[in-house]
Amino acid sequence: VVLLESLLTTAVGKIFKPTLRHDATLRMVRALLADLAAPGNSLSLDLQPDALHGQVLKVVLACEDAAQRAPLALAVQARLAPLALHHEIV
Repeated sequence: VVLLESLLTTAVGKIFKPTLRHDATLRMVRALLADLAAPGNSLSLDLQPDALHGQVLKVVLACEDAAQRAPLALAVQARLAPLALHHEIV
């Protein structure tokens, strides 16, 4: 359960659900990938609207050691593959 201070609403006062979905998706993906970030590695997430897929998640990998990039990308792919969310690993 996540408590939010306020909810974005539409002009007629209804809750704007796309914002909630965006926030929930990022929270879930961060939790899935949290233990993959190690010293020298970092992951950043960018969830954007997409005309073809609805949303696309871009996972940007930054590794100090280039040899660690491929195994990290495979681990990220393995965790995100079961999700019904289009993603790209950059």
